[in-house]
Amino acid sequence: MATGRPHLIAEYQVMKITIVHRRGRRKEYKYFFFGLFKSVVETEPVYCVDATIEFSEEERAVIATYDLWGVPLYSHRSSPTKYEQEYYRDSPDFLSLLASSYTFTVKDIMEKPVFTICFPTPAQANAHEEQLRTDILPKLKQLIQSNSAPTPESKSFEL
Repeated sequence: MATGRPHLIAEYQVMKITIVHRRGRRKEYKYFFFGLFKSVVETEPVYCVDATIEFSEEERAVIATYDLWGVPLYSHRSSPTKYEQEYYRDSPDFLSLLASSYTFTVKDIMEKPVFTICFPTPAQANAHEEQLRTDILPKLKQLIQSNSAPTPESKSFEL
């Protein structure tokens, strides 16, 4: 009898996903008096994609059992805002530091009920939704399914 990891998902479980597009405004912080005070200013419009992902109990069990929290799913790179570009235009090295890159993991997606990323144009938001549908979410589902499948029994063979 082969011993291996338990088979956690008895049949194909449906991961429920809701994607909503919305328009908002980017919030920027302006600091006064050497950083002692700050005010929030809403500036240029942004186009956000909100994804709500509902995991079944079995899917949650697979993620917890096989410690899949740190698996990277998606990398996102943001650029400096128009205000930052104008304010730091004489410091291109510092401006390049403001362009940030972030890698989202399984944990990031599971911790928030609504997973949101905003973009400067509607075309970029639409492209992100397409990437969610065709790449990111199928990759997540495949990760869960491949870790829930039983380990094949050991086999002997000759060459």
